[in-house]
Amino acid sequence: MAIIHKRASSRVSASAIIWTGPCWYYGFTCLTGGGDRTIVLYDNTAASGVRVEDFIADGAKKTDGHSHAIPIYCATGIYASLTGGSINVFFKPVAMEH
Repeated sequence: MAIIHKRASSRVSASAIIWTGPCWYYGFTCLTGGGDRTIVLYDNTAASGVRVEDFIADGAKKTDGHSHAIPIYCATGIYASLTGGSINVFFKPVAMEH
């Protein structure tokens, strides 16, 4: 029997809190909107602290992103800092593990 891992996602088009509380971060996809975009994700509820992702999306592509085969544990939450475009962040709250 296959094990199904429940995941959540959140889409934002400006800098924002993605999740508050412990979670596993799996990656993101983004729509570039025709220009290079800087995406920084923090293990925090603000744009400070530990960076878990620091990515420049290629504006020549319509979509870009990054995924982690082994998720990154975020103890505080996930905050996304964006310079345009929109992103869809994939994560799993620790509470969903049980």
